[in-house]
Amino acid sequence: MTRCFTHSPLDVCLQTSFAHAQIQLALDEELAWAHGLSYQDLVLLTRIARAPLGRIAVADLARPLGLSMSGVLRLVLPLEKTGHVLRDPAPSPDGKRYVALRPAGKTQLRNATVTAEATCATLVANGWGQPMCAPTAIGASAAIQAQAQ
Repeated sequence: MTRCFTHSPLDVCLQTSFAHAQIQLALDEELAWAHGLSYQDLVLLTRIARAPLGRIAVADLARPLGLSMSGVLRLVLPLEKTGHVLRDPAPSPDGKRYVALRPAGKTQLRNATVTAEATCATLVANGWGQPMCAPTAIGASAAIQAQAQ
């Protein structure tokens, strides 16, 4: 296993944050162009699809998405209006409100996943699958930026 501890833990965290931002940007651009979705929309739809019984409490989406409850609702509401997700109108007996994918959301997720897989394959081919070292992260970022131009 290759280890890269030439930088401080803060450097590693900053490099990881930078890498995530670049990945999110690449996915945002491709998904918006091809499907009218954002990277966070894809993550949200994927979390719902992978939830037990195909539904998940809205409150249970906040932490995995790194959002507040209001942030989750800002993602869910447009997807509900476009017919991709169904949100319970009233709390369930357990006091939670659940969301599930509608057929249009399942189709959209399947199509967007193909685009995301292709985008991620390109990112990995350009070095994102390597250990998180500064030269690797910088080299992969340069490759992504060169492809975008």
